[in-house]
Amino acid sequence: MIAITCRRCGSTQLRKNGRTTSGQQKFHCKGCNFYGTLDTKDQERASRCETVEKLQRERLSQRAIARTLRMSRTTVVTILKKSPDTDWRNHSTIGRASDPGTRRMCSFVTRKSNVVWVWIALERQTRRIVGLAFGDRTTETCQRLWQSLPPDYRKRAICYSDFWVPYAKVLPAKRHRAVGKESGETAHIERFNNTLRQRCANLIRKTLSFSQDEHWHEVRIRLFIDHYNRQLERYGLLASV
Repeated sequence: MIAITCRRCGSTQLRKNGRTTSGQQKFHCKGCNFYGTLDTKDQERASRCETVEKLQRERLSQRAIARTLRMSRTTVVTILKKSPDTDWRNHSTIGRASDPGTRRMCSFVTRKSNVVWVWIALERQTRRIVGLAFGDRTTETCQRLWQSLPPDYRKRAICYSDFWVPYAKVLPAKRHRAVGKESGETAHIERFNNTLRQRCANLIRKTLSFSQDEHWHEVRIRLFIDHYNRQLERYGLLASV
């Protein structure tokens, strides 16, 4: 449903008031007593952009979205380019810094030889993603992951990871614990990696839906993570801890 609002005051208290000679619907706003015609282009455009973003999160490729909504692929790309930047990293930090688990995920762009590793930090108590970095498996990418964590986490939280060498080089010794899978300390982040591969078609193994551009590869993953964190907030999972 598209919410029809008054162009002058934004009120939704409208009533029909006949039509123009060209057949355009006229209205009367009960809020500001304004008479005019309905201009639904902005609302329709916003609804279309929201639909494109939803389909993007549901594993549909850009061409599949274009076929479903009967628009060109260029239009789909334009809408996604104008999509607001994900603000998952700008969310307020949780009052009590709990222990995040960190993990890496392998992906590729254009061809399998062009490997892009996704470094993720997950706050175990709330399942919220609190850090993210893209790149190779080197110390530089690990450093970007550490810097992406909220300052409160870098001061007080204990980070659990596997025995990959860059972790020990970047993470402060008093903030880092290297553990094996049998400890269960990284189980939640491992489970989220499965969710991420399930929901992002460009991360599925042996698929034709791989990314052709590194920028869009990163944007698509960030859009899902932003939606994932918002869903946790929506259902009150963050407020319950």
